[in-house]
Amino acid sequence: MIKHKVVTLIEMPAITKEGQLDRYDLYSKFRLPPRAIGLLHAILLKEGYKNVTSIVPHLNNPQNKLTKANLKRIKQSDYLLLSAITRTIVQTEQLARQYKKWNPKGRVILGGPHATFLSEQCLKWAD
Repeated sequence: MIKHKVVTLIEMPAITKEGQLDRYDLYSKFRLPPRAIGLLHAILLKEGYKNVTSIVPHLNNPQNKLTKANLKRIKQSDYLLLSAITRTIVQTEQLARQYKKWNPKGRVILGGPHATFLSEQCLKWAD
């Protein structure tokens, strides 16, 4: 990655089929921070990347959703770094596919346990 590119890191919240925050999900119920986003953000800054933003909807937005400002940032990103567990993979995939429509030249980089153990599945929509 070139250090002047726009990099956005996101971990989507666990949601129900109705699109509401899943209050029974441990990370949502107690508003726990993501497992990797903060660390990766700090590493990118330390390595000299200048335009890095982290988005964690279930911590930063009372509605637990991506805001208009978040969506604008995502559309402008050269690299979309996503972290997902199996519990959040559906909404992560939806975001990645939408991002590719907005920015076909952009790159989706996916990490987390789901991507590690089911990489073949994730390579259908992540770079």
